[in-house]
Amino acid sequence: MLPAKRETMTEAAYLALDEASAERYEYYAGEIVLMAGAEPVHGALVADLVTALRVGLRGRPCMVWAESQRVRIAETDLYAYPDVVATCGRPEFADTRPQTLLNPLLIIEVLSPSTESDDRGAKFAHYQRRASLREYVLVTPEKRRVEHYQRLDDDRWLLSVYTGDDALVLPAVELEIPLADIYAQAELLASLTTDG
Repeated sequence: MLPAKRETMTEAAYLALDEASAERYEYYAGEIVLMAGAEPVHGALVADLVTALRVGLRGRPCMVWAESQRVRIAETDLYAYPDVVATCGRPEFADTRPQTLLNPLLIIEVLSPSTESDDRGAKFAHYQRRASLREYVLVTPEKRRVEHYQRLDDDRWLLSVYTGDDALVLPAVELEIPLADIYAQAELLASLTTDG
């Protein structure tokens, strides 16, 4: 998603705005960001990620959401809408409207030129503070490249990079997803829209 417009307001005003609006807003320390539309390749990647996760986790007590599930990082006062978020076991929600997930296990962000530095930097720093988060994944839209950060038992984060014909390994949800599955629609879209 592309950040479109930044404004400032109180947390209560943000929650009221987000509840009443058809638009989606993220919030941190009094600043809100209206999230604008995404490119088609972004939507294709998110759709394939959600499909792979939902199929792979079928029959297990896990939930997967795409772009519409607000997440709260109480430790840093952040409200965000990750591209993909999953949790296993009992989901915990804040008493807000719309409900806000408090215990994300896995967060995935699809990178874009306007959000990449935030996804790699400030937003990841916020996400790291949430103890329930075990894995953070960054997906590059232009080519098969996925960066996977796994929280270790000593609270350090281990980076693994997957490319080409690799399979993304997600230990927290005990799942492997071939990159070919993640990039299927994005690569189809590229082949259908390339002049040749």
